[in-house]
Amino acid sequence: MKLPPLFSRYTAPALLASVLFVSTSLRAEETTPAASSWEQDWKEFQELKSKQVDRSLPPAELYPAMSEQARLVRMKAVSLFESNPKDPRRWEAAIEIMRGLSGFIYEVTGDLKTEGAKAFKVDRPVEAAWNAYTDAIYEGMLKDPEISTENLKAGMEGYLYRLGMRQDLPLSATRVVIDEYTKRFPESDRVAGYEQRYYSSLLRYDAEAAKAHLQTLIASDNPSLQKLGEALARTVIGSELELKFTAIDGREVDVSKMRGKVVLVDFWATWCGPCIAELPNVKSVYDRYHDKGFEVIAITLDSQRDRQKLLDFCKEHNLPWPQHFDGKGWANEFAEKFAIRGIPAMFLLDQEGRLVSTNARGERLEAEVRRLLKL
Repeated sequence: MKLPPLFSRYTAPALLASVLFVSTSLRAEETTPAASSWEQDWKEFQELKSKQVDRSLPPAELYPAMSEQARLVRMKAVSLFESNPKDPRRWEAAIEIMRGLSGFIYEVTGDLKTEGAKAFKVDRPVEAAWNAYTDAIYEGMLKDPEISTENLKAGMEGYLYRLGMRQDLPLSATRVVIDEYTKRFPESDRVAGYEQRYYSSLLRYDAEAAKAHLQTLIASDNPSLQKLGEALARTVIGSELELKFTAIDGREVDVSKMRGKVVLVDFWATWCGPCIAELPNVKSVYDRYHDKGFEVIAITLDSQRDRQKLLDFCKEHNLPWPQHFDGKGWANEFAEKFAIRGIPAMFLLDQEGRLVSTNARGERLEAEVRRLLKL
């Protein structure tokens, strides 16, 4: 078998494991290593995981070094998994394999700030081999009657996390795993999150399928999925947004009374780095277009203990728009009403109060505001 170039850095046992996992790793006739061997290997594995890469390295050296560290951790986990074919604890190592997403970057070839992931040189054949290996581990988990419920749940969650990062599978593959997870763990608080991410992906690729799936959620027998479907229905482009509250400074806010204005609804928090990074852009657009009919409303996901921090922050940064604050964090009433699971979330409304964008960030914000104001 001719191996991809980067496989030369992997051990022979791991290479065989990646090719022969299904036929060898679950064979009952294999000998189980002594417990002391597992304990020692697991200790070494944890020590390896705890090692830190020197973050002061320049990016061209830092990211390959971090990737190499991730590769070494994954290889140790593979060794634990493959060397203990009858030990139920091997699934703990398998879960670590599932969670590892890096290990394929070996060079930085561009500007990270402007090119993002395109600046990394990645060994795709090696990445594909590892994807196939984790696919086999997942199937092995489902077939093993001895795996604990806890490990199966963690393993499936790790696999779903990995699927969310992969580009080599159709969305239907993720759908199959979500259905399997939901069947086995219907009460899990992660089910709604998986369904929301799946719905968001459908929106990008097939709007009609997304619309149909939304109705499936609304009609679900699962209360959490029904609630999610109803919340997502409020965020469909073209919907009128209902938003009414008393701001932290006492101002009364009612979107229905703001017709004729272009309104940005900014879900954020003082502890959210990306939210803070976006604020100068929001303030710049507000300063330029407020007099022409642009308004901002903020929904803060800060907790009660951060009330004063929020007030001080708004004063320090001269944020003139009203702030909704109920001190409930992620359980904020409007975050739940509109299924907000990540911030910043920036909803832009047209002059009729209809939703035109749920991601009005960066350059898109000014472009959309200008378009709606016909400037």
